Amino acid sequence: MYDRLYVTTDAARAALTDWNRQWEGLVLSTKPIDFWKASDAVRGMYAAAKLDEPLVVRCLSPIQGAIVWAWASAYWSVMTKAKAATDAATYAATHDATYDATYAATYAATGAATRAATRDETSRSSDQKICMWNAARDVVFTKLGQHIFRKAAKIAETNVRSWYDAYNGGNEWASWCCFLSFPRDICGWKHSTHANYAHYENAAIHGGGRFMHPKFCLLCDRPLVRKTRIVGTTHQLHCDDGPSIEWRCGTRTWHLSGVPATEKAVMRPHEMTPSDIHSVQDEELRSAMLERYPWPRYLGDVGAKCIDEGANEIEGTYEALFDAPAVGQRRMVATCATGHIVSLGVPQNVNTLTEARRYLSPFGNKTRIVART
Repeated sequence: MYDRLYVTTDAARAALTDWNRQWEGLVLSTKPIDFWKASDAVRGMYAAAKLDEPLVVRCLSPIQGAIVWAWASAYWSVMTKAKAATDAATYAATHDATYDATYAATYAATGAATRAATRDETSRSSDQKICMWNAARDVVFTKLGQHIFRKAAKIAETNVRSWYDAYNGGNEWASWCCFLSFPRDICGWKHSTHANYAHYENAAIHGGGRFMHPKFCLLCDRPLVRKTRIVGTTHQLHCDDGPSIEWRCGTRTWHLSGVPATEKAVMRPHEMTPSDIHSVQDEELRSAMLERYPWPRYLGDVGAKCIDEGANEIEGTYEALFDAPAVGQRRMVATCATGHIVSLGVPQNVNTLTEARRYLSPFGNKTRIVART
């Protein structure tokens, strides 16, 4: 079934670091896409899936692509009376027994849409006929147009919600290609399915994200800006003085410590209020916002009073328990090994740090931690 299994040699293992760094650079790339090479790769994917050659269109960002894909898909659905395309094309499927080798890219075809029906032309032989024809045309086109538009709008609204079904991240999902290509390029393992997989790989190398449909494919540009910070071995989206990602269409996103944030939290922290912070459910984001508030101002604004404090010998941190009657909360505030200050809510009947630790522990009151290994 397989040509042969590949063997990871010492030389291949030695090449892993540089290999991963190469593909990591592609994942984070903000270089413009090579539209023509990416288009050729997409056409190769459609051919491998036995689909008709698609119209390939360039978009400035995934948000623009999602909107265009939703409406274009709705158009084809309405005009051809076909079911709205959600899974426009499938992605690389795993080969049956490649746990010791590699995964291969295979593609499934979706049904092609039928041709749009054409309407008959009407001859006009007199002014009266022209007048009557125009009256009928106006009524039919108006009513039919409204019906088609409402139907298309309904389908487009559904498509917008399911945009991810037709989306592939391209270069941002290139970690998949990093894994698949390593046995072929570094270990020398070859398989017949690599010919079709090369189209998928080239679409990632030369392009960005894409939206796929049986009739068309939208190729999205990569961001103009992508700001990250390295935590351990992971790149976290993070920027404390601007957008973490900005696309060529002007769309921006904001992140603090890898967590989606608001523009106010990043650019105008002095305008934040305690209610802005309390409304955030994510502890990491709340911690990042509190650091920018900053802490002394926050504690003063909520009228918090310290009711217990001390060192946590097990964690090697310093902790304090605050009561903030103005917001109806008690919070345990603690430093942590990453340098962040974390704020965790506890019930009003918690009066000591020991009680707060037990409440926040997954073991509750059943366990008393005496040491950390």
